[in-house]
Parts: sequence; C-alpha cells; structure tokens
Amino acid sequence: MEFTIGLAQMTIVCDRPEQNEATVREIARQACAQGVELLVLPELWPYGYNLERAAEYAAPLEEGPFALMAELADHHKLYLVGTALETNPVGRPYNTAALFDPDGHLSAVYRKVHLFPPMGELEHLSAGQSLPTFDLPWGRTALAICYDLRFPEMWRTYADQGVQLILIAAEWPLSRVEHWRLLLRARAVENQLFVAGCNRAGQDADGLFGGRSAAVDPLGRVLVEGGEVPELLVATLDLAEVAAVRQRFPFLNDRRPAVYRPPAPEPPPRQAYDHETYLSPLTWRYGSDEMRRIWSEGHKRRLWRRIWVALAESQVEFGLVTPEQAADLRSHADDLNLERSRQLEAEIQHDLMAEIRAFAEQCPLGGGIIHLGATSMDVKDNADVLCLRQALDLLLDRLRVLLATLADRIEERADQACMGYTHLQPAEPTTVGYRLAQYGLDLLLDLGELQRLRDGLKGKGLKGATGTSASYVQLLALPDGEGEAEQRARDLEAHFLARLGLEAFPVATQTYPRKQDWLVLNALAGLAGSLYKFAFDLRLLQAQPFGEWSEPFGRRQVGSSAMPFKRNPVGAENIDSLARLVASLPRVAWDNAAHSLLERTLDDSGNRRFILPQAFLLTEETVRRSQRILEGLVIVEGMVRRNLALYGPFAATERLLMELVKAGADRQAMHELIRQHSLAAWEAIQRGEPNPLLDRLAREPQVLDRLPATRVRELMDASRYVGDAPHRARELAVAIRRALA
Repeated sequence: MEFTIGLAQMTIVCDRPEQNEATVREIARQACAQGVELLVLPELWPYGYNLERAAEYAAPLEEGPFALMAELADHHKLYLVGTALETNPVGRPYNTAALFDPDGHLSAVYRKVHLFPPMGELEHLSAGQSLPTFDLPWGRTALAICYDLRFPEMWRTYADQGVQLILIAAEWPLSRVEHWRLLLRARAVENQLFVAGCNRAGQDADGLFGGRSAAVDPLGRVLVEGGEVPELLVATLDLAEVAAVRQRFPFLNDRRPAVYRPPAPEPPPRQAYDHETYLSPLTWRYGSDEMRRIWSEGHKRRLWRRIWVALAESQVEFGLVTPEQAADLRSHADDLNLERSRQLEAEIQHDLMAEIRAFAEQCPLGGGIIHLGATSMDVKDNADVLCLRQALDLLLDRLRVLLATLADRIEERADQACMGYTHLQPAEPTTVGYRLAQYGLDLLLDLGELQRLRDGLKGKGLKGATGTSASYVQLLALPDGEGEAEQRARDLEAHFLARLGLEAFPVATQTYPRKQDWLVLNALAGLAGSLYKFAFDLRLLQAQPFGEWSEPFGRRQVGSSAMPFKRNPVGAENIDSLARLVASLPRVAWDNAAHSLLERTLDDSGNRRFILPQAFLLTEETVRRSQRILEGLVIVEGMVRRNLALYGPFAATERLLMELVKAGADRQAMHELIRQHSLAAWEAIQRGEPNPLLDRLAREPQVLDRLPATRVRELMDASRYVGDAPHRARELAVAIRRALA
C-alpha cells in the first residue's frame, strides 16, 4: 500500500518554543497541501538542545508540544511524529518520540534508549527501556532518535519483529553528516526495510547541523534527500516492497544466531554437589556446556523474568502498568537469587510463585504488577518454547557441521569400489562414497524436519487459566462494551508475542498442545535413528571378517582391561546406546499429549523436566560423537580390496551373463553353468582357498565359445560394476552443500 511521507527539515531556534511552534504549524499546512499522510519532525523541535532546562521544558504526553502535535494531526488529518521532552515522575525527563493519528490520538511512544554522553544526556535525561513497534495502515513501523542510528542491534531487533519502516528524528551535526547519510542507507540495506530520517538544519550557538534528511528503500536507494537548508521533503513509499525484496534476496534467513552469541562465561564450580551423591551423566559426561546452559534452572528463570518484563511492557501500552513499573522490572530481570527462590518455594510449595515473590522483593516500583492477569503456564509454556527454539538452533548448527564433514567424505570416496552386502551377505559392489551418501540422505531429511519444526514452534501466548483469555478481557474491559475488550486482549497478546519473537497457537487450554513436544521428540528420535544406523554399520564393518572401516583409536587409548590387543568401536557403541534411549522418549511425550485431560492435568509436569532436556542432550551427544568419528574415520584399504576380490566375482557373474546372452548364448543354459561354477567356488572359499571363480569361467569352453578370455576377465572385474553410484554420491554431496548454503 503506497503512502506519502513528509520530512520537515527545519531550523530550530534554541529556547524559542513559540517561534518553533509557528514554524511547525506552517510546515504542517504545507504538508497537508502536498498530500502528505505521515509527517516527521526533527529531534526536540520545540526548543533544540538546551538540556540545562530539560526539567523546565518537560511536559506530560497530554500537554505542551505533545498537545500541539495532537492538534495538528487532527486538524490536517495526517499522522505526525515528533520528539519532545517528557516528564518522568520518578526521575529525569525522557527524550520521547510520539506519534499521533489523524484524529489526534496518541498511537505510539518511544523513549530514546541510547543517550549521547557528549551532549550531556546522561546527566539530564533518563533512558528508555523498550523498543515498541506499531501498525500503521500501510505497515508495521518503529521509531528511533538520533544516536540510536549507531546501534545496529536495535535495528535488527526491529526487523526481527516484522518492522517495515523505521522513522528517525535527529539533530545530527554537519561535521558528521556523512556518517548520517551512510548509516541511513546501511540500516535500510542490512535489515531490508524502509528508513526515513528527519534531521535538523541551520545552526545555533553549538554549531552547524547537517540536514540531509532522506528516505531510503530496502535496497539502499535514496528516494529523496535534502540539502543543508530548511525544506519539506516529500516521497511516496510502498511498504509492500519490503516483502518483495526479502523474498527475492532472503539473506536474513541465513543468519546463524547461535554462532554470533559471545562465549558464555565459565560456569562457577559446582559446589552444591559432589560425586558422593547421584549425578546424572548428563550433568558431566554427555552433552555440551552450551546445551546444559539452555536447560539450566538459571536460564529458565531468566526466561520467566523476560516474559514478565514483556508482559508488563505490553501492558504499558494499554494503560494497565506505568512505564516506570515496567522499567523497574527490566532493570532487575537478571538479578537472580536462586537461594531466596528456594527458601520461598520450601514455604509455599510453588516454584513459579516463589520466583514471582523473589523478583518482586527486588523491584520496589514494579513488584506489585508482576504476573498481572497471567496463569503459571502463560509464563512456563512460553519459556519452554523459547528453550526449545534455542536448543534446536544449537543442535541444527552441530548437524550442519556434521553434514558438511560427511559431504567431504562422500566426495573423497565417491569412486572407491567396495563390496556391498544385503542380508549381511555379499551382494553386488557399491562405493564407499555411495554408502556414506545413504547416511547423508537420512541426515539431510532430519535437517529439513528439524528446521521445519524449529520454524513452526509456537507458544501458548496469553490465554489464562483455561485458554479463554478471560482474565485479560476483564483487565482490559472498557465502558464501551465487552467486544472491544476481547479485541484489546488479542492486541495485548500480539504485542507480548512480538516482544518475545514468538507466534502462538490460535487456541489452547491451560497449556499449549502437548502434541508439539511429541513432534519435537519424534524428530530428535529420527535424527538419533539415522546416527544409530551409521554407528551400527560402522561396528559391523570394523568387525571381522569385514574389517573395512574403523573409528579413530588414540595412541594411548585402551580397548580392554583384560585383552590388550582390543580396538573396540566404543564411540559407535556409545552412539547406539544413547540413541536407543532417545528413541524411548517420544512415548512419554505421546502419553503427555494423549492424557492431557479436558483443560489440563498436571501429570505431564514432572516428566517434562526430564524428557525435554534429556532428549536434546542425548541427541546432541550422538551428533558430537558422530562428528569425531567422521573426522577420523579410517578406511582400511587392504581389507576393502580383499573383500572385493574375494566376493566381487560372484556379483560380476550377472554382468557376464548379460554379455553372454547379448553374444547369442542361451540365457537359461548360461545361468545354470555359472551357478555350478559359483557353488564350486564357494566350497573352495569355505576351505580357506582363494576364490577360483574367475579362473574357472575364463577357462570354461561354453563361455569361450561366445567371449574371449580377456573379455571374460574384464567383465569379472567387480570394481567396475558399480553403475552410477559415483555420480549419485557426488550429486548427494552437492545437495547437502546446497541445503547448508
């Protein structure tokens, strides 16, 4: 949907609010005459940068410059965005961007998050604590102010929440105006969205301001740009281009957040437990520290607190909670006190209520509104989905590394012929690379299924004790009637979910559908099954009489306490052991889903504390051990050639039979002749003699009547009887790399 935007690049006369208000009135009149539907004013347009008078100039959102913006928006029937100083009842004023709709109603508020020290903002202003987004008729929009332009993390957060347009008001100096121009384009390109920046022009006692207000499209093209003098810039934007650009060049989908995370601090020494009490092997033997942290008690409770903060910040927008209360919660969200939580839980026998009380004790302003309207599973279920998503991201990263290694091995061994086996008996030849490709295909299917599940994960949202949202409808009820309260409850849920980057199931009971857990565990069991087969095959191929493959064996590794010569495939055996346990867990999740009676029973709670972290830690360990095996996989060349020479001629008889028939022989007679020679050759092998089949057939008169001996020996070379296996193996390696790209 197209719309017209206006950027009011103006000179601001410092400490002359009346003069600046007159300028803005004239700009709004001109904008209306030119069909502008959204007008953006520069930062602190009423009075400029004299923060020594910040407390004097600050006004509530209903008064002063904010009231004037509401009046102009209503009078000219346009959306209007401008920034001014907002009073803060518990601290220094905010630098606040406010958006008013064509009826003069306040539609959105953003308080500047990044304060600029050189201008004294840290001494005179309070920082905002949230990044709200809002929907205009033409698309999702967000606000920023001046110094925010230098912080790409903020802009990426907006992009992740589906924002299509970011409006930024600034007082950017002429001395650094090239930074302004460059960063406007960079933020648009790297987030694939529209950016519209309105900067101050002219000068005051502090120096010259740079102007150069501009609108930039998602490809970085400048749609309109001003000079260094006051002017009204007008451009037409079509936010539908955002989706088109992201579909045409979807690089945002290729990000790898798990890799970008900074290394987690070393966990403190485990002083609460020692090896004189039972410890799960998943605590120290199996799984990675990264996966353990995702499923740790501390991380879970930090997610609970993040959810309470998101709930409170969403409720601010509906007038249920004050900004100061929400900011108080955010400022203490990471101040866990597990010891205090345990004390409270021992008293009240409720883990989530204990955490609420421990959190509330830390928040003198916001403690009283924590969990307003919510039930426990509004918090726990959404936190569980965030854990599932993080755990899947980590597991998918490890699986991609494994697949990349496997693709290398497939290509390296694509042409190497080896004996194939069906029913654990020699059959026809294949290649080592083609055998590896079978595991690659399984893992590629697992990758697709896990990614599909990860992308489709949904939370419960905000639906209350039985999924009806009754508590939220009650909270949001207005005199106008219940219908509007229902819509406001849905809007509250949408704001809340956007802050968490989640989607929610459209309906739920007290919990999200437990079938989701079953689907996830099924996919993990599928991945574990693929690795089980790989490991089991390796165990067979490392055993005699195969002896063709071997997992890596360290120089100082001990294979047996009794038999010094042993080189057991302990890594592969361990994979099979752990995978077998993973395969048993979906049944528990099935029971949880099937036995979740009516609107909810609690008989899933205890076992979910086990099965979800266990499934991920065990599956991750099978991936990590498979990675180590593949990196050091030994192909015993001599044994591969020996088995091919010993058993390959039997398979090559099919090739010989077809050529004999093509040369005019009777198919049934040749089949019987080859069968007799083959049985005789098997008896020789069972006596421990070399396979005599090649020599027998190369001297057989009935064969030589049709083909020369040299041709018979050529046809009986089984290493060349591998069909298109090398080509298919390489194709699969390419498909893997394409999927990983």
